[in-house]
Amino acid sequence: MAIYCSQCGKQHPDDANFCMGCGKPFKAGTQSSSMRWEYKDLKVPLNIKESKGTSVIPRINDIVLKAIQREGQDGWQAEGSTDYSSLWDRGAFETTSRENFMQTKVLDFTYVAVTIRLKRLSAK
Repeated sequence: MAIYCSQCGKQHPDDANFCMGCGKPFKAGTQSSSMRWEYKDLKVPLNIKESKGTSVIPRINDIVLKAIQREGQDGWQAEGSTDYSSLWDRGAFETTSRENFMQTKVLDFTYVAVTIRLKRLSAK
């Protein structure tokens, strides 16, 4: 069975004391002032070379999702969207490219890594 936060709607296990989405206390007597958000940056290695005619986006999304799931076992969650487009718009990717001699054509493009901002609630 699960409980849902009345403030933001995020689903949690029955024994949760606070919402991991907004920090709202679930149980009477739980003091939210004793909790604070902790942040860290997670750098996920990708090393994916983009090839003509193939999409690397599903592979990148899969790698990112698995990395976030591993961190979630310790209570970490992504701060913001983690789909390819959102990460690209935030400049989260580390990339390299090689151009031809005249710099008129990209010969290859590699996604080296992506950095994702994570957060979790922790006791003061």
